[in-house]
Amino acid sequence: MNAFDRFAHLLLDEQSKVYLQARLRHGVDPSLTTFYRTIRKNPVAYAFRELETYVQTHHPTGWCVWGDDDVAVYHHLVLKDAGWSVAGNYGRAEVLPPDVPALSMEEVEEYLERGYGLLVSNSSGSKAQLSHFPSQKLCLIDHHLVGRTGWQYFDYFQPHPQEIFLDGGSLDGQTTLEFLKWSEGGYEKVFAVEPNPLTFAHCQEQLQGIARVELSQEALWNNQCTKAFQAVPEEKWSAQLSLDGQFQVVCTTIDQLVGDQTITFLKLDVEGAELKALQGAREVIARCKPRMAISVYHKPDDCQTVMTYLHELVPEYRFALRHYHSDCIETILYAVPQ
Repeated sequence: MNAFDRFAHLLLDEQSKVYLQARLRHGVDPSLTTFYRTIRKNPVAYAFRELETYVQTHHPTGWCVWGDDDVAVYHHLVLKDAGWSVAGNYGRAEVLPPDVPALSMEEVEEYLERGYGLLVSNSSGSKAQLSHFPSQKLCLIDHHLVGRTGWQYFDYFQPHPQEIFLDGGSLDGQTTLEFLKWSEGGYEKVFAVEPNPLTFAHCQEQLQGIARVELSQEALWNNQCTKAFQAVPEEKWSAQLSLDGQFQVVCTTIDQLVGDQTITFLKLDVEGAELKALQGAREVIARCKPRMAISVYHKPDDCQTVMTYLHELVPEYRFALRHYHSDCIETILYAVPQ
């Protein structure tokens, strides 16, 4: 039995099966284009922050895309799916796939004269060639467009009265604030957990004075120990346990943190430590059977290992997958006790 067939019967809808296919394929093919071609089978509308200022200022009538690499082909597809007129890519016809027209430099210039914009990522293109175009015609982005959709962690479930929420990976406290909004104040308690020494003070500031929120500066793991932690101010979303980390953090288990209390909703986004954290929640999960929102994109086999672990621990669990970006990150596994 292949990997898809092993898990498809545990999924609650067809949308989840598409995202499972995308994650399984991404484990062997890291292409942005391949991933997007799979997830676009689910009709989802995305918003692109990277385009907002340019579009408001220049009002393009359509787009040309710079390049013939994987990122450029991905850009062509997402812009087209977002409803834009996309003339094609400046690139080589023998490299671009059949559904992405190749444009010459002269053709790009003609489209720009007609009001099109030229989308260029800093990872591709030549500065000498780009200097040929008027700067106001260029929309420069860091690496690739990121289309965002949905309310991550909170758009699959409806709140229950008196939720008890464990926010594993609270970052700057924002996820806990989103939970308070989602639950409309009808919660009993929040366990907010964030080990990053560079963001914990921000968590304290954001959550200060909010009733029934217990904030812990620990990393979630499968035992109690101390580990190295890597963090830099400019990349707060990628802070994680790492052998070469410059900080030392205390690790605890969810079982130890919760004790004999109850949780109804468990969210984990802990940069690749999700399975370890779930192993440290064995008693709580078996006893409380909480609904869960678990990140399953940090490691290639996260989808498979997390579903396997949870289903073996509590066979009543069934699952849904949702994906919140047009690129390869932000896939969330929702676990639902039946």
